[in-house]
Amino acid sequence: MSACTNKTREKGEACTWIYKIITTESSINLGVCAQPIKARGSCLGRGKTPSNNPQHEWGFFGYTEYGMKTHAGRAEPYAFKWPGFKNGDVVVVEISRQGELRYIVNGEDLGIAFTGINERVYGAVSFGYQGQRIEFKG
Repeated sequence: MSACTNKTREKGEACTWIYKIITTESSINLGVCAQPIKARGSCLGRGKTPSNNPQHEWGFFGYTEYGMKTHAGRAEPYAFKWPGFKNGDVVVVEISRQGELRYIVNGEDLGIAFTGINERVYGAVSFGYQGQRIEFKG
């Protein structure tokens, strides 16, 4: 299942989305998308269904042993020394005015994941399992 927040970042502006992980099976993908994604849509950035456009989705999977960034239908390594999302984690998704997107988890900056995001985007999340929950903090 996938969903977008109502909070948007306009082209050329900086923006931050903050999430708290409530329950996880470690396959939560957090990021941004240029078009609202369908509730039964794809895994963010992977384009698993034709209803979404992975060219305009950027995400981060916090697996249990490694992190992967997702965009344009591909997944690439990101955050190599990563313990995975855990219940209670606070995740900040931050995009700069220059279009650089980074993730900060429990105060630890994982570095720039993507550059060149020069369009209006929404905060977005996709879940791999039923019962996973997050809280949008702002």
